[in-house]
Amino acid sequence: MKNVSVQNGLNELAQELSRRGYNIVDSEDSNSAEVYIYMADGYNVSSLTNMMDMDNGEPIENPKGTLLINATGKNIEQIEEIINKGYYTPLF
Repeated sequence: MKNVSVQNGLNELAQELSRRGYNIVDSEDSNSAEVYIYMADGYNVSSLTNMMDMDNGEPIENPKGTLLINATGKNIEQIEEIINKGYYTPLF
């Protein structure tokens, strides 16, 4: 299963994803995460600042990138569908 990092404070979501077989990784070790789940209102995304430093010159451990999922307004089934598809909705 995929390595998933979950914003601190979303413990119930992390536990449910773990129960469903996902490997939950510490948000401090987000380089190994294939998916990062957070909650934000669209303006305040402070939880992402620890994850994203696009100009630090560090090698990327996950060359495919990390799928960012804003869990606001989504239930566990919707989140799991996004994880499995690798995107939110069709582009076209």
